[in-house]
Amino acid sequence: MTTRFGGLTFEGPFDFVSRSWRGIIRREPIVYRLRVWEAEASTFRSIPRAGGVDSDGVLDIGESDDGRRRLDDFCCALEGKPRSHRAGWEFSINGYDFGSVFAPDSLRIEFIHLGSKELAEALELALLEEYRWRFKDRPPLNGSAGKYRKVHQWLEQQGRAARDSDGWIDLSGLLPLSADRSSPRGR
Repeated sequence: MTTRFGGLTFEGPFDFVSRSWRGIIRREPIVYRLRVWEAEASTFRSIPRAGGVDSDGVLDIGESDDGRRRLDDFCCALEGKPRSHRAGWEFSINGYDFGSVFAPDSLRIEFIHLGSKELAEALELALLEEYRWRFKDRPPLNGSAGKYRKVHQWLEQQGRAARDSDGWIDLSGLLPLSADRSSPRGR
């Protein structure tokens, strides 16, 4: 998946519904992406978006301070159980019937463990903004645009500017990556 964060390594992808990720994910802050796998083609499924085609098949980008609990809540919501996860609820309960378009057994999850809830929120916002810039749309199950004000306040408390010279959320030096900082905006 090509992003401004080219050196960022997500764990996975793991079959989501089978919960094959449970033995690996820890009870600590994470950022995750839910994607759609197309078994026949042995690749991720392309999803048409308002501004192009998402060839990475991203359905949701999220964060949590307790990764295992959050993804368990998502799976329970997919199964129709009363657990709090908006994307899981969007997928299965609210009548939009995403399951008829994206089979639950095609869902794959990938995640990255991070050192703090604040860093997870900042990375989630940065990934959502980048997705929105590239596709002029949000991932289909994302009801949120991220925690803009909260992230900006946290970065300022760290003595950092909230945005870099290109206008992106500035996470330089905060993430475990060798950053490929090429801008999808073409700057």
